[in-house]
Amino acid sequence: MGSRTRVLLTGASAGIGLATARALCLAGCEVWGTSREIKRLPADLSNFHPLELSLNQPGSIHAAWTRAKAESGGFEIVINNAGDGWFESIADVSIEKVRLQFETLFFGPLQLIQLALPDLREKRGLLINVTSLAARLPIPYMAPYSAAKAALASLTATLRLELAGSGVRIVDLQPGDIQTHFNDVMQPPPDGRPRAAWEAMVTSMKAAPGPELVGAEICRLVGASDAPPMRVIGDFLQARLAPLAERILPARWMERILLRHYGQRER
Repeated sequence: MGSRTRVLLTGASAGIGLATARALCLAGCEVWGTSREIKRLPADLSNFHPLELSLNQPGSIHAAWTRAKAESGGFEIVINNAGDGWFESIADVSIEKVRLQFETLFFGPLQLIQLALPDLREKRGLLINVTSLAARLPIPYMAPYSAAKAALASLTATLRLELAGSGVRIVDLQPGDIQTHFNDVMQPPPDGRPRAAWEAMVTSMKAAPGPELVGAEICRLVGASDAPPMRVIGDFLQARLAPLAERILPARWMERILLRHYGQRER
C-alpha cells in the first residue's frame, strides 16, 4: 500500500465509508470516494477525489466509473460500501421500495464489479464487498436490507470460486453493529413488536464500536498479500461468538436467540 495504490470507494460521505476514506488517505492511497451528493464528501483529505454516483441509477454508475478510470488510469482496489435501509414490516412494504433497496445494495454493486473486473484482473487487485452480519443473522423489520446483503454476500462467495487462480483477492466484509448515523434517517415505529425490535437495535448501536474499527480492518486488508473469504467486524460478541453460534447451533435455537434479543415473542 502506498502513494500509487488507487482505490474506488462507494459511500464515502459518512459512517464506515468516511472512516475508511480517512484511513486509506492517511496511509498514502489515492481514493476516489463516491456519494449521491458530491457536496457531502470530505474536502479536507489529501489524495481524495470526490465522485458523484447513485447506485440505483445504472447511467450514473457508468458515468462515474468512466470519469474515475480516466482520472486514475485504473484501480487496484474497489470497495463496495455504500448502502441504506429502513425499518418496516415486510407485510407492509411496497415491492417497488424493495426493488429500490436491491438496486442500491445489490445490482448497483454488481454493475460496478463488472466494470472494475478488467482492472482488477490486470493489476491482481482487491475487491472488498461490505455486506453485513445481518446477511446471516437477519434483523426483524429490515427484511429487504438483510436479504440484499445476503445476496451480495452470496455473490462474493461465488466470485471467489469463479476467479480462483486469477490473482484477484475478494473479501466479504461483514460489520456487525457499528456506531454510525445509519439509523438516524429511519423512521422509528410507534409501538408494539416493531418498537421493541427498534429499541433493542438502538440499545445495541449505542454500545457498538465506531466506524474507525472497520476502516482500520480495510486498511489491513489492502496492505495484506492474501485475503480471507469472509471477515466479521464488531465487538467480541458479534465478531467472534455470534458467527460461531450461527455455525454450530441448530437453526431453531438461533431463531429463539434472535427473537429474545429483539424483544419478539414466539406465537
